[in-house]
Amino acid sequence: MHGVWLAARAGHLACDFCNTDEGVQWEYDIAPFTIPGDGIHIEYSREWTACDLCADLFDRGNIGALAERSVAVHIARGIPIEIEGPTGAAYARILRTAYERRRGPRKPCTGTR
Repeated sequence: MHGVWLAARAGHLACDFCNTDEGVQWEYDIAPFTIPGDGIHIEYSREWTACDLCADLFDRGNIGALAERSVAVHIARGIPIEIEGPTGAAYARILRTAYERRRGPRKPCTGTR
């Protein structure tokens, strides 16, 4: 997923869930997957980074709250995204798929991208 929402400051990791670059210290190994949509197939990569809050929500499988948090952070940064409607539903599907395809628990980040 890296790069899709990435807006981190140079030299900082961004959370692949909410896009913050504060408190990002966790990493998940997620089996790569592709989501088709609007004639475009988006491929999501294997290593996803997470801030503390997103990691806690993801670990509990609380995908609804994770999606809401992500949208709130994006809106606060001036990135227009809506949780209701097709965009929010697609994002929740991406997060659910990532949750289902995770391979093991979170681990400390190993470096920068």
